[in-house]
Amino acid sequence: ESDMYMRILLSMVLVGSATATKRIFVVIKLATRLYLHFRPKMDSILINMNLVAEVADLAITTESAEFEEALEKEENIRRAALNQKRETKFAETLTPATTMKSSNKTTSKSANDNNNDDESISSDTSSSGSGSESDSESDLSDDNDKQPIPYKKTVKSDTDDDSDNKKVRWGNVHVDNDDEDETVGSSIENPSISTEERRFNYLRRQSSVVRSVINKLERWQEPEAKLDVKRNSNPSIHDILKFRKALAFLEDAQLFGVAFGDAQTRNKCVKSAMKVYKRLLRFTPEEENLQFDVIGALAYDKDGNVDEKKVKQIVALFRPDRNDELTMLAFVQSCDTVYKKVRFFRASLQNSAMIDIVLSNLLDVFFYFVLGLTVMNTLGTDPWPLLVSFSTLVVSFAFAFGPSLAKYIEGILLIALRRPYDIGDRITISGSEVVAKPTEYDTWLVEDINLTTTTLRFAGTNEVSSLNNFSISNSRIVNLGRSPRALIRVAVPFNIDATHEQINTFREKIESFIRGRPRTWQALTSFRTNALDANAGFVEYVLVVQHVKSWQDMAPILVQRGELVKQCYKISDSLGITYDSPPSRVSMVVKKNLESGPTALVSALEE
Repeated sequence: ESDMYMRILLSMVLVGSATATKRIFVVIKLATRLYLHFRPKMDSILINMNLVAEVADLAITTESAEFEEALEKEENIRRAALNQKRETKFAETLTPATTMKSSNKTTSKSANDNNNDDESISSDTSSSGSGSESDSESDLSDDNDKQPIPYKKTVKSDTDDDSDNKKVRWGNVHVDNDDEDETVGSSIENPSISTEERRFNYLRRQSSVVRSVINKLERWQEPEAKLDVKRNSNPSIHDILKFRKALAFLEDAQLFGVAFGDAQTRNKCVKSAMKVYKRLLRFTPEEENLQFDVIGALAYDKDGNVDEKKVKQIVALFRPDRNDELTMLAFVQSCDTVYKKVRFFRASLQNSAMIDIVLSNLLDVFFYFVLGLTVMNTLGTDPWPLLVSFSTLVVSFAFAFGPSLAKYIEGILLIALRRPYDIGDRITISGSEVVAKPTEYDTWLVEDINLTTTTLRFAGTNEVSSLNNFSISNSRIVNLGRSPRALIRVAVPFNIDATHEQINTFREKIESFIRGRPRTWQALTSFRTNALDANAGFVEYVLVVQHVKSWQDMAPILVQRGELVKQCYKISDSLGITYDSPPSRVSMVVKKNLESGPTALVSALEE
């Protein structure tokens, strides 16, 4: 009895310790798997959320009394400076005429004084004095007639210079100054200038020469260091706990902070973004659109030092236009993009958690089966005869359901290990040897995922379908959501008589068109000859342009691709190098119908 009691105690200790160890091991492994898969995406989302929250905090300062006082003081100073400049210019334009008039009065006075001494000389002097005075008055009247025109131009140029000096271009920064010899970076070392001027001057120092050289170099991407990836593949429990804590911020109704407002739904997020934009406009009340320098001020600290990494993050999120302005639509689109990423990330995370639960249940079946055999052996019962008795049943079951079970396991491994897509991703499915050419009518949107099936929505017709995971396990799955910055290929035929200078001019105008749309295009990556047909009289060039978005956002990419194609043909028409294909040749053949008798005219098209 004591021996059996001891065996029971050992079995209970074994079951408890094994179950606890299994649970800890499974939780850590599944949490590590979740951490490694979603950590990079969550970092990007949290950075964008923090930037939107900082912009909202900046906008909320416009509703304070201190801002109203500072704005009124600044306006008074600006008006006083402008009035002083106008008075100075007006005084400078009137100085020559006033001097001439005063000299004429002195001459006339001296002539009158000499009149009492010598009448003959007085008469001559008075006549000459009156003539000179009349000439001076006519000259003065001519000067006064011409004066208002340069006066108006001078005032206008002054105001234009003031506005241009405050204009900073965030991509290709340049300032139109009259003093070309003045070094741009010299004012940064001057302690007498303000912090705001130091911020502007930092951007002015950016050299366009370096940028032009980089654009001419071959584009390539630095390889990822495998050793660094391996070091980050073993996160600590502290990292996992911080990751879990960070996920709690995604469930908050005020997603972008209290200053931004309610963002629980998309409509509320859009309304809050519009309110933030209107607050930001109060920094530049004379402008219709928001100047990007207002948001760009977040990249500077109190000492005027610039965080270049944050500058890139701000520009990548909001992306100003060619005039360094941000419209309300563009600002709301940027906020809506972050909101969309957060919602899809939450859905993918919840779906992954459900898959982890199913995997844990499958592992529990195997674990408790092995644990039951171990407990039977501990209690003194031999489990092997029982297993042998079921061997015949197991073998027959394997022959009957072996292929289906293998496919089932193959589908589970596809989702559990490969994880080729998440909820909301746009994918294409094809054979392993087929080259994918994504269009709007052959892509699928992932709506639901589990270990056995995947629910997809066909992008072309909006039809929903489901398929077994094992049926696509050997297919080529292209995840367009994980393919950043789509490449657009445009083939443009030119007349074979086009000169090298005309082709270079075409390329320069296309590059200018691309640089003028930083919210749409990244860069022109390739421009080369693709085909040449001397008989047909054309030469074909291929443009490869990089978009700022991935093929995940296919609809706007296709629309903007059409605009690019239209611009290419518009430029080629202006240069006179557009290729006009010759008309199709038609062969007229007359045949006799032997059955009916009349002749028939048959037209055959030959390509």
